[in-house]
Amino acid sequence: MEHDTNPASRGPRSAGEKWKAAAVAAVVILVALGAAYAVKQYTRSDVCKEYCAQAEELNSQKCTDPAVDTCDTLLDEKVALAAAINEMTVSEEEMSSGVERIHHSARMVESAGSRWSSGDCSEVQTGDKLFRCRTIATDLDGYFSELVERVQAL
Repeated sequence: MEHDTNPASRGPRSAGEKWKAAAVAAVVILVALGAAYAVKQYTRSDVCKEYCAQAEELNSQKCTDPAVDTCDTLLDEKVALAAAINEMTVSEEEMSSGVERIHHSARMVESAGSRWSSGDCSEVQTGDKLFRCRTIATDLDGYFSELVERVQAL
């Protein structure tokens, strides 16, 4: 007596079998996603492990307030984080073009932060001074975004 080994010749699967197959597929997909996430976390640079979450959070906040003087704390936090990232990158990572780009971006953030502080932008401004402070805040936000991208790519 021969057994039919052709799955197409068997009848349609029952609903229970279909659910079991879907559950197994879902578990396999979840395990694969978890493994991919674990590998990504493991292979991140020490700098990113230390600072990426905080950098991403700060990067999601932009200085869009028309008065800009209310952005002082946010921009100071970005400058301080850029300095910390730069210090750790230069001391912990092997010199590479990626580290040099991070160093450059951090310097740009710090430079914009210095312009912000020296321009009295934390106080209410009007006219040309207000325009200058808005420009500095926009520049700082842009430089910080570049820094975050470069740290994530390291």
